[in-house]
Amino acid sequence: MMPRGLFLGLLVLAILFGGTLAVIAVANAGHAIYTLDDPYIHLALSENLLRGHYGVNLGEMSAPSSSILWPFLLVPFQAIPWGEFAPLFLNAVFAVLIVATFHALLRRTLGEISAIAMALALAAVIAATRTVGVAFTGMEHVLQAWLAAMTALGLVIEVREDRMPRWLPVILVLGPLVRYESLDITVPVAAYLMTRGRRQVGITILATTAILLGGFSLWLVSRGLSPLPSSVIEKVGAGGGHFFASRFNHLLAEHPSKILMMALVPPTLGLLLPGINRRNRVLAGLALAAALAHMIQGRYGATARYQFYVLLYTLGLCLQVYAPFLARLRDSCRRLSPRGQHVALSLAALAVLGLWLVTKPGTVVGGARNIYAQQFQMHRFVTEYLHAPVAVNDLGWVSYHNDLYVLDLWGLANPEALHRRSTESGTAWVDSLALLHGVRLAMVYDAWVGDNIPASWTRLGTLRLEIPQVTVSRTTVAFYAVHPVEAPAIRTRLVEFAATLPPSARFVFDPARASL
Repeated sequence: MMPRGLFLGLLVLAILFGGTLAVIAVANAGHAIYTLDDPYIHLALSENLLRGHYGVNLGEMSAPSSSILWPFLLVPFQAIPWGEFAPLFLNAVFAVLIVATFHALLRRTLGEISAIAMALALAAVIAATRTVGVAFTGMEHVLQAWLAAMTALGLVIEVREDRMPRWLPVILVLGPLVRYESLDITVPVAAYLMTRGRRQVGITILATTAILLGGFSLWLVSRGLSPLPSSVIEKVGAGGGHFFASRFNHLLAEHPSKILMMALVPPTLGLLLPGINRRNRVLAGLALAAALAHMIQGRYGATARYQFYVLLYTLGLCLQVYAPFLARLRDSCRRLSPRGQHVALSLAALAVLGLWLVTKPGTVVGGARNIYAQQFQMHRFVTEYLHAPVAVNDLGWVSYHNDLYVLDLWGLANPEALHRRSTESGTAWVDSLALLHGVRLAMVYDAWVGDNIPASWTRLGTLRLEIPQVTVSRTTVAFYAVHPVEAPAIRTRLVEFAATLPPSARFVFDPARASL
């Protein structure tokens, strides 16, 4: 029978999850849209994996996914209706597993506590880490975070019971296959296990991880691609030759609050405060190592998805590090009068509610509305009105459920575009790739690729966001006819399309082309 505290914690998760889904569907005319465009890249890739092809465009190999494993998990769902909801379904499952894992962590580190106190603790984890918001990004980060939480649980068991769970090595190997950043956890933990007399286990974990990651890279190279996915190359390349310094400076200059979000202070204090035994200090060191590694080389975002895994990992380990102090707090609460206990629980409930409100849950709905008003409408125009190859710089929705060629000028789905964008200036490479692939229309952010737009292309107008910008990179998408002779016909279809747009979007035609 499920413990009452866990049941209540899962009930909180279900209410938040179901309520968010309902509000998103109502706000988007019945469409349950993710808060980012990126999950549709994974869906497009998994759609083609079902056909035996690795890439977004049929007949062209590419590695646009930052995760090795995630697109393969989506494949079975693409054979059934409603396959686009596969990421949301899987994220709901992994969110449940996160709550169950923290229930196990809390029981081991705090002992028996009341069902209400357990439910409040689990609700605090859900709120503080933005679990529901991260789930609605539709990305692999919830799975990555569950694996991190399970690693923390495995380490707590190892410290408290002097035994290593048999599943821990599997979890450590799977982490980097979900996202490369999980090496921040796998490598230090494998080294820790070797110091604990489990040298063979640690070596096996590192060797298996290296073989799997290296094997995937060799497979990519054998197919004429770079050894790393294009999304990873693009992110690393953004820092130039001083990537690590660039990331750290970016953190200090633009995201100072992330220092606290990465939970640097708790593990640091765990190393310094008296009353913490040596083995718990080692756990604090492992938590600090992962947080520092992600701070230096990881990425950040308003959705908190990038740092989600290390937040849960650090939190899980710190429950053990501070277990003696938490036990004393528990015992103090038990000594309160019944009325005092009710007051304490009420204050805790208000604190959890405030914590949830601080994370701005409305941004989840706002993000989903952004994607519906911009990328989904672009998808509609291509598949319902244009029926021709297009060029974009935001790949996801336009490529999903669309077998027509999509030229990704940013390069995630087109290795040649990524290489030429990085090595060439001017517009010749854009024009040549568009002609090669029969592109008739380009839908791009001018701020991203405006300098690369050939002078021969005809600007028709812009798709504009009529609601606050939350997750889209720009509020306007410019539409260009690649061949001037086709501009009048495309404009006619845009007129029809513009009449069907939701109130959250509007198409503004270029006045200079009004007579086309």
